Amino acid sequence: MSVTATTLTFATYVALTAEAAGASVTWSIDRETLLQSPAAVAEVDESISVVVADGDVPIDSYVSSSGVPSELTVPVGLYEFDSFHYVSSVGGVSCSIKWRMSIVHTDGTETIVFTTPNSAAITATSAGAAQESIIDYSYSGTQSMVVTDRVQFTLLANSNGAARTVHFLYEGTNHASHIHTPFFTIPPAGAQGNQGAQGNQGNQGYQGNQGSSGSQGNQGTQGNQGNQGYQGNQGSSGSQGNQGYQGTQGSPGIPIASLTASLPSSGTTTSTIYTVPANPTGNNRFILDMFMVRLNTVMTGTGTVNLTIDGTGAGTILTSQAITNSTALGHIIGGDVLANLGTDLPSANGYIAEYNAGQAITVTVTLASGTCTGGDVTVYLYGVLLS
Repeated sequence: MSVTATTLTFATYVALTAEAAGASVTWSIDRETLLQSPAAVAEVDESISVVVADGDVPIDSYVSSSGVPSELTVPVGLYEFDSFHYVSSVGGVSCSIKWRMSIVHTDGTETIVFTTPNSAAITATSAGAAQESIIDYSYSGTQSMVVTDRVQFTLLANSNGAARTVHFLYEGTNHASHIHTPFFTIPPAGAQGNQGAQGNQGNQGYQGNQGSSGSQGNQGTQGNQGNQGYQGNQGSSGSQGNQGYQGTQGSPGIPIASLTASLPSSGTTTSTIYTVPANPTGNNRFILDMFMVRLNTVMTGTGTVNLTIDGTGAGTILTSQAITNSTALGHIIGGDVLANLGTDLPSANGYIAEYNAGQAITVTVTLASGTCTGGDVTVYLYGVLLS
């Protein structure tokens, strides 16, 4: 923020100018609602002009509804930001985006929890060719909350040179930007089914016959009272209405860890994707029940790269997965029931693996033959950390 004789300027791109000394001005903070399910609306294109001197400039902020997430701590785990962007032009200037998470308190103040690194440089220059940016951030902090706090995600843009306009696309069906978090929230309920039609009312039973009148006796003696008529039959019960449709099921969880590895041009590269926390100590603290491997960028070259996943002190999770320039983009390995599962995932154990406190899981990529000049994969781990 900067101040001159008559102007108050915020973040270098919004100015409030008073007509005279002592005149009051009013401004509001623009925060959009962070939805838990897609909205059936047209695509939105928001943008901001940035230069290198601006640093990180917010495009927009998205805050959860009141009462959401109703947590006492910010959960640790993987936060995944998936968004679509393009710039007005490139011309030797590199523009990127990043995300900032903060807690919004009831008095309007904010506490910043973390800010992600920059995305890859945005090279797309039109909405039709918008570039998808995926930023995975693993949070392991201890930030506390109160149940009335809300969470806010702010999209920031920056440039390393001259002025460029950075665009952000969301909503619609072509560029549905979204965020995955470890927060546990109850998904919106599905629509209630239609109420079944009410059955027809049964017919009323017939009225019984009236009893005969008794003979009149001698004076002083009253005749006998006639018998009461029979009660009519009860009408049939109406048919039961049809049951309403069941609402849609909530969305699944997200991985506990992920790692993106470049395909090597030579030799072997080994990286740790996840280490079981040392505390609490003991055996069988982490249960691995599923993993997935996604090819993000097609391999260039004529060789073969082998990918393995190993568990420290136990055995292998994936013995070997071959990747070539004919391997298609997307999930090349999904689930657990595969011919090349390792010794850590025996069928007798239900295809799950157990790891002790402090043990690590690693990912290894090896150029087995030929040449490789590019490509990368991301490995995702799913499981439960026991207390």
